[in-house]
Amino acid sequence: MLDGITGSGKTQVYFDAAWRAYSKGKSVLLMMPEISLTTQFIKRFEKRFGAPPVVWHSNLTAARRRDIWRGVLNGKIKMLVGTRSALFLPWKNLGLIVVDEEHDSSYKQEDMGNYHGRDMAVLRAKISGFPVILASATPSEETLRNVEIGRYKRLALKSRFGGATLPTIKTIDLREDKPVEYTIDDKSNSGFLSPTLCNEISDNLSKHQQVMLFINRRGFSPIVQCKKCGWVATCPDCSAGMTYHKKLGKLLCHICGRVAQLPPKCPDCGNEVSMRGAGLEKIEEEVKAKFPSVKTALVSSDTMMSRQSLERLVNQMETGEIDVVIGTQILAKGHHFPNLTLVGVVDSDMGLFGTDFRAAERTFQQLFQVAGRAGRGDIPGRVFLQTYQPEHPVLNAICSGTRDEFLRADMNARRAAKMPPFGQLIALVVEGQKENVLKQFCDNLLAVAPNVNGAKIMGPIMAQVYQVRNWFRMRFLIAGDVKANLQPVVKAWLSRVKVPANIRIKIDVNPQNFM
Repeated sequence: MLDGITGSGKTQVYFDAAWRAYSKGKSVLLMMPEISLTTQFIKRFEKRFGAPPVVWHSNLTAARRRDIWRGVLNGKIKMLVGTRSALFLPWKNLGLIVVDEEHDSSYKQEDMGNYHGRDMAVLRAKISGFPVILASATPSEETLRNVEIGRYKRLALKSRFGGATLPTIKTIDLREDKPVEYTIDDKSNSGFLSPTLCNEISDNLSKHQQVMLFINRRGFSPIVQCKKCGWVATCPDCSAGMTYHKKLGKLLCHICGRVAQLPPKCPDCGNEVSMRGAGLEKIEEEVKAKFPSVKTALVSSDTMMSRQSLERLVNQMETGEIDVVIGTQILAKGHHFPNLTLVGVVDSDMGLFGTDFRAAERTFQQLFQVAGRAGRGDIPGRVFLQTYQPEHPVLNAICSGTRDEFLRADMNARRAAKMPPFGQLIALVVEGQKENVLKQFCDNLLAVAPNVNGAKIMGPIMAQVYQVRNWFRMRFLIAGDVKANLQPVVKAWLSRVKVPANIRIKIDVNPQNFM
């Protein structure tokens, strides 16, 4: 485990390891959680090794994928940067795997066969007898547990490279420092940026330094609702609300991708519909209203649909063409902008109170990574976290720099609850196109559930997102301690029932997503 704070030079450390393996004739795989991380990474790679890397990801053309596959097979390609599927290329003499941002949930494949890319990388390295490097500024608790019991070795980088200092991090209590309205076309709109954050933005802009605003919510408004009758725009194919995207001028379901027109009036009562909540487009509107001359850019999966578009953004940031960049989690990891000295998190509370037992850990990881974008050059950075819960342990840990203490406390809570990494979970997701058939099958499945020591079967309950693409979903959860052998229990259980043709079952070992 290469445990280094943001900006500490983890990339250069594992570049050296990659060069040593390559010099001995070994092949090297550098894994990334998502290809958007590789834009600046490719520049660093080319500077270090003298040529750009071969890059593997799902958006390649069939011809390019075939060429890379053959190059790896015949040994002509010995070093490659890729997402999780690069593990399954026909490697020859593989001698090192680096898993960058090892904590990232993008390494978990949840469709077409479930597996965790990080864990598969570790397994492959163990089988073939070569090293694997897990690099992160916020290691997962599973990895920390493996360090704790002596299974992994920990290497720590505790200071930033080149004399750069860590940013100062403060909370803004939105109960006291309430956002103010802004006006567009003589119409007042609810604001989401506090006066303190606006003052900091103004100060940064006056110094010709760049600002990043983080909100992990796409579009303009996540809720379109009639205030009189309560009607809400929802997807007819999924049990989820539709988000209004102003640049698209339409409603979009973020589950299935369905697009719909924004109704001019409420379809139930004929009154005006209103927008509630804020996405990054809404924040951009507020920034432009309060700072009219500012040059902004949006960064999300809607705007950065190719590596080329992200490369353009990086160039614009480096040349100073952008004053304020507003982005989702795509912007939170791996980017280095020396003139970016202020980071504002619009809604720090968004992930704190989820139903997932990893909610605190993931929120900490995300906010810590976001904060790490500030002050990576010569000028010290400042980070402000807008919140209604400034006393929350996650936010206290980020502001005080007590990462290890927070993770230790969170791991103790998991140990008491026997949750991973101190226990095992297997999710059984049962899907059907007819609700009555689905529920009857789940009842039948529950009736033959085994009673095995060390295994606890919970459910069935409706999945948090109950309907997806017109398929209804129910969940079982099988829990056991770390030494329990749960897979044979699940296999034997499913063998006791006949699965109807219109029912499908997904088995997810150690699930990362509970939606």
